[in-house]
Amino acid sequence: MTRPSLTVSGGFAALISLIALAALIPLAAVAARAGDDAPQTAQTDRWFVHYELDGVAAALPANGGPGGEPTEAAPPADPKRLSPDGARRLVVDVSDGDAEIVSVPAVGEGPRRKLTENEAIDNFPAYHPTDDRVIFASTRVDRRWQVFTMDSDGGDVRRISDAPGGAWHPRWSPTGDLVSWLRRPPMRKGKLPPSDLVVAQPDGTGARTVLAGAQILEHAWAPDGKRIAVSTTGALVIVDAATGKEVRRIDHAADVDAGLHAHAAFGLRWRPDGAAIATRISFLGGRMVDAGGRAPAIPGDRELFILDLVGEAHRGVDLGLRVRVVGWSR
Repeated sequence: MTRPSLTVSGGFAALISLIALAALIPLAAVAARAGDDAPQTAQTDRWFVHYELDGVAAALPANGGPGGEPTEAAPPADPKRLSPDGARRLVVDVSDGDAEIVSVPAVGEGPRRKLTENEAIDNFPAYHPTDDRVIFASTRVDRRWQVFTMDSDGGDVRRISDAPGGAWHPRWSPTGDLVSWLRRPPMRKGKLPPSDLVVAQPDGTGARTVLAGAQILEHAWAPDGKRIAVSTTGALVIVDAATGKEVRRIDHAADVDAGLHAHAAFGLRWRPDGAAIATRISFLGGRMVDAGGRAPAIPGDRELFILDLVGEAHRGVDLGLRVRVVGWSR
């Protein structure tokens, strides 16, 4: 297999053509998580950005600059999907036509343990950072997304959200003392209302709105637990987790690349020191195709983006189609 080389790209583009908000296309979200588990690695300064592309694991030389020859590298797993002891990881199995959460060995072969089994869609799973609980979202109640927790063996399932319009994309805080999710009011006159970012106790009590009235696609806690990165249409917003105050905004078109005018960030991965985020910035609209069925390239189609949260040194690295960010190491 030919391994890709990286070049820094001046034009940024998105592969995934989204015609609906991520929360309303759960099977697409499942598929994005059900791909090959062999990521690759791109280096920036002393840090490595791990990503997945065509099943090849690679590490590139300093700063991910042009002309670097990839070398084999052991990739890290998505920390949200790893058990606290690192022995097992969570995957979403769509082989039966629905979506079930399964626990598998983190490395090598071993027994698969199905944690959910029903006709609903179960997705967005994450292990508690130190405990044996798993948080996830499911459509098992009235076919509407709600947030649940369960033991790591699938037992003691508890519903912790009650959002009339749905709640999804749950996350543990870095210490596991809080949880967060996205909440949407019911549809009004056939239109999707803006969504809210909610933070609550692990049992769902004390829920408070941190960010309200935004078209939120995704969110991720900072490693220090004090900030949350929120992906909205056209911008990445960093908010204070306690107050909801906006502390940083990166406008995709104005601050990163002018071609990213109708895009949103997906697969948010904080650098462990909290100084940068690696992500995809993908086009949210449809595409015109020619008579041969070919669609023109759109900014974001091939790039992994590294967003600088300390300065303004945002950049895109041209990797190829279907790249997926996994995490960081050094």
